[in-house]
Amino acid sequence: MRQFQLVSVVAVLFSLLLLDSAWTQGTEPRLAGFGYFFIEPPRYKNGDVDPMNLVRYITKQFGPLGLKYNTPTKLTDRKVLNATLICLLRHTGAETLSNSVGLDCRDLAGRIAFSFSGAGTGMTLKGDLEAAIRKIADQVKQVRPRFDPAATVDFMDSLSSEDRLDVSELEIDKMIEAGRLRAAIEGVWTDAEQYKFAVLSTERSGEFRAVILESLSTRVNFWHPGMVKARLTQTADGQILAMRWKDALMRDVNGIAELQGDARLQVTLTLASGEVQKTTYLKLKPMLTSKTTATNASPNGARIPIGTGTAFFVAPGFVATNYHVIKDGSSFEISSPEGSLALEVVLSDPANDLAVLKVVGETRSPSLSLSTSDAVLGAETVVIGFPMGSTLGDGHKVTTGVVSSTEGLNGDPRSFQLTAPIQPGSSGSPVLSKDGSVIGIVVSTLDSLEAARRTGAIPQNVNFALKADYLALLIKRLPVKSPPIPTLAAAEQTTQLIQRAQKSIMKVTVYK
Repeated sequence: MRQFQLVSVVAVLFSLLLLDSAWTQGTEPRLAGFGYFFIEPPRYKNGDVDPMNLVRYITKQFGPLGLKYNTPTKLTDRKVLNATLICLLRHTGAETLSNSVGLDCRDLAGRIAFSFSGAGTGMTLKGDLEAAIRKIADQVKQVRPRFDPAATVDFMDSLSSEDRLDVSELEIDKMIEAGRLRAAIEGVWTDAEQYKFAVLSTERSGEFRAVILESLSTRVNFWHPGMVKARLTQTADGQILAMRWKDALMRDVNGIAELQGDARLQVTLTLASGEVQKTTYLKLKPMLTSKTTATNASPNGARIPIGTGTAFFVAPGFVATNYHVIKDGSSFEISSPEGSLALEVVLSDPANDLAVLKVVGETRSPSLSLSTSDAVLGAETVVIGFPMGSTLGDGHKVTTGVVSSTEGLNGDPRSFQLTAPIQPGSSGSPVLSKDGSVIGIVVSTLDSLEAARRTGAIPQNVNFALKADYLALLIKRLPVKSPPIPTLAAAEQTTQLIQRAQKSIMKVTVYK
């Protein structure tokens, strides 16, 4: 007799179209409201998936009860999910030839519908389990004598106020803009495979809720926008939070959530089986723009830094950067050898994400020359800027790469693609050719999580820069001309290029 060890569950899901009705909230669901089901097969440690065809047997036993098998693609409709039971078929001790199974079912509001168990006697383990399933089917028949559409309700309406939070991503964007998300854990997170969720503070200090914004899985997924996935409580450590996480069966599971840096969250859960499960989530919002707290405001306390970027001199007393770097600010300054110098916006080109600002005061910083020649495929590039603001230190940061495409995203002719790594704060950095001229301005990087969601692969070093031609056209509107610094011979080393060019490249700080 072959032995199997069960490592995951069979989920038996019943569903039927929604018709108007009402339950009294808090009462047990009425089973008559469910009429279709879907079964996820059992998986065993040796890699086998349902070798005893239990799914087929359950389908056969539930058919006479008026419960028909449904395909996963039909379980995405809200009306179908309203009448869905999430069931766990328990079979423990397969290695000792256990003949006992149990079936626990809940609705999508997490309320227990029923819990039945049975044991069978047969010539084989498969025969034992089939006999046990027949006994469970008899018990289901007794509590669900017939299908009653009036018993079907909207599961979202059945959720308590603690398990539901109606918030959209647009509303969260407004919270971010208003500075309402203050804790490091707050924001939008994803694993790029199953969920996108927001962590928001509650009225109680140090407590948070994780609410689903979007289900990403192409398989059956019962988590809909507005459903609370987890509750978190901050510990004295500040980086570790105690967690109550709801699993696929809407059961509370204990765990911890640990912040790892500014944009990673590792969730560790101890499942009912004793298995420890770890998942890493990445932060999507707020963007890491090296935001500083109010304690780092200027001495008079009037200005609060809200982000940093990179700017470079394109003419005496004028610097260029990305429009998106400065668009939300009311005042700006650069850090130069002469100290911090105030800036005023004189030209902006939102369509091409460019801005030119004038230095208030005098500076001796030289200007970089712009190249109006097309970026050459495979050409070596150097990017100098201030990624992550002061997080990585106050000095210039240098990355190198090549022009990997002469077109931007979706074939945009205004941009080109480069492999030099960039980070938040790199926006506005000049992309230099080997002779020291600016061939582009760093604009963006490819959204790795969205690309992984669409293609199944995580892209690396896919970054974009606007061609310098567009900046050259913009600075023609300035009242002065740019005396270019002497270009460097191609034979000179990259270190010499960097030493010369960095005198023209500054960190720009944006104030609210």
